[in-house]
Amino acid sequence: MKENDFTERLKNVNQLTVAQQLLLRNDILKFEARLIRPWWFDSKCEVNVLVVTDGALNFGIGGFGLSNFLTIFKKMEAESNINIKYNVTLGHRDTPGNLAMQASNPDFVSTITDFKFDNTNHFTKHKYDQVWLFGYNASPISDDEVEVIDKYMNHGGGVFATGDHGSIGTGLCGKITRVKEMRYWKDFGNGEVSMSQSRRNDTNTPHSGNVSSFNVGDQSDEYPQNIHAKMYGAAPNVLPHYLLSIKKSIKSSGIIDIMPDHPHEGECQPEQNFVVKNPETRNNQSIRTQNIAISFVNAGNTSGGKTPTQAHCFASIGVFDGRPANVGRIVVDATWHHFVNMNLQGFTQATLDVIFEYYKNIAKWMTRKKRTFCPYRRYLVHAMLTERIMEANTLDINIKSADIPDDELFTIGKHAINIVESELTPADALEFKIAMLETVVPTLAKKINIWDLERKPEADFIHNQFINYEPLVAVAIGLGIARVKDAIGVPSEPITQHTEMIIQNTFDEGAAE
Repeated sequence: MKENDFTERLKNVNQLTVAQQLLLRNDILKFEARLIRPWWFDSKCEVNVLVVTDGALNFGIGGFGLSNFLTIFKKMEAESNINIKYNVTLGHRDTPGNLAMQASNPDFVSTITDFKFDNTNHFTKHKYDQVWLFGYNASPISDDEVEVIDKYMNHGGGVFATGDHGSIGTGLCGKITRVKEMRYWKDFGNGEVSMSQSRRNDTNTPHSGNVSSFNVGDQSDEYPQNIHAKMYGAAPNVLPHYLLSIKKSIKSSGIIDIMPDHPHEGECQPEQNFVVKNPETRNNQSIRTQNIAISFVNAGNTSGGKTPTQAHCFASIGVFDGRPANVGRIVVDATWHHFVNMNLQGFTQATLDVIFEYYKNIAKWMTRKKRTFCPYRRYLVHAMLTERIMEANTLDINIKSADIPDDELFTIGKHAINIVESELTPADALEFKIAMLETVVPTLAKKINIWDLERKPEADFIHNQFINYEPLVAVAIGLGIARVKDAIGVPSEPITQHTEMIIQNTFDEGAAE
């Protein structure tokens, strides 16, 4: 949209209602943000995304298509206050046709058929920041492809991987290091990941008034399954894992506790330790996987003539956080039926809003570490210049950082954290604090990371329960922001990459002090 279009719309702005003015403001921020924020970021925070599938799965609008899931990347761009861009490439291992590939859709950088990981035109270890794998076929990828994916992961690249029941998806995902041991890629002996036996993972939710699910089509109705999210921390600072955190304006609990349902899901393997080599230090480190969600199976589900189920539960979402060792993060999910169109088509918009937040969280969490610094550092600038947190928390708007008392530094930092939480999620607020501190005060960043299961030696555990680090964290962030205000003031021109480096270094100096 051209600037002149907004000039015409702004001529009669005083005749618009509050709601109409807000809509106009949002349009301007989306298409020509500099009209409202002259300091708008000169470059985009770019994330390079690869989505790969095979067999009967595709990217189209059919039941086994991923077209609804793929809308999240443009949604995240539109919702962002910091000028972010997702460059999405679609790859299919077969040749499903242009409609199934969305070949003419300008939202995607490229669509590649006959995709191979060992083809350097398709993939290299540095080409993408996150890779999504939706596996259908059982025929395995080559050892050469596995080696290339390993190199990508060991250089910080993130991977999401899923299949369905039995051996569905084992071809694309079942040989990849760590991924192959985080999820069952074939039936492991008791029929739990089978298609029809009584111990299958049938999560279909029965219609109101029914005790169990009788129809396979229940996976496409308005009723999602309920899941249990693993909780971290101690009251009152309890959170789910980042992937299952949600803005409280969408869901008041702040927890994503529903998923699409399906009559025969896969399953995550029990938690275990992986020993990985840190590519920077060359030292071996042990990092534990975490199963962050549990799904439930009703007794007596027949779902279209199958054997009635036995009631049980199973791990349905697993993660591996390789960042402490500078290797890539991994997410595995019980089934791609949590993502394909047929399992989303019956939901209300309110339910879809919750499910889509799960997808967005995966995209944010698993991307390369270096890519996460860009958006979080920009939130500092966004809070400082848009929300005017210095003016909101200091009596003298011209005061220099060295003269600001500690209590005002605390409120400045706390205000910035609250802005991130209100605009994103409670988990984003914690990730923001960790990201802002881990390069300058790594010990403090580790102590506040409730998702890091290795953060506290056993002998120190009880002691740490009586220490509240939050004031120190807020003061550190507050002084960092105050130093940035000293350095750049209120820019009247777009913020360049050079200015962003000044902001980064200046903030780090203040936080470290």
